[in-house]
Amino acid sequence: MLTAILAVTGLSCDKKLTREKAAKMIVAKMGYPQMVEEEVPLKWWSWDTKRLKERGWIVAEYSPTVLSGLRFSVTDEGRKQGLRRWAREYRHGVAGKVCDKVFVGVTGMKDVQKGIKEVEFAWTYANQTPFCSLLFSKSRYMKGDTIRGRCRFALYDDGWRIEEIEEGERR
Repeated sequence: MLTAILAVTGLSCDKKLTREKAAKMIVAKMGYPQMVEEEVPLKWWSWDTKRLKERGWIVAEYSPTVLSGLRFSVTDEGRKQGLRRWAREYRHGVAGKVCDKVFVGVTGMKDVQKGIKEVEFAWTYANQTPFCSLLFSKSRYMKGDTIRGRCRFALYDDGWRIEEIEEGERR
């Protein structure tokens, strides 16, 4: 009788943490996929400035009145690539999306103690942009490189909750 009432009302007394449930909670907590942006300071003599100019993403001119020696603007083509200008204190440059952090899946679960589980998960860099491949080393945002994270879940009266989460680093 109680089971029928729970089924009709949509309530669940299931206190089991499955890989699927853990994955949904991790994705919601971390906001995957996450956009990764980078800022690149520009100077008149830098290789980054040269590469961006060659692609037609910025227009730059030498200016002795500016500390970096560079006065520049992002072109329409650069804006199509998602680039924008940034400036802080005595530095300026371009910023833009380089890739996304994408959740791969739960790779393992273990009981730490009653009502506490540690969950290992994986994520990767994906959707690298032309800005990424132009300015950053291949190893920094390597497509397909899997990074391991850890998450600690605790069982409360209303179900499982994330108490701690670490995204991890490339090894």
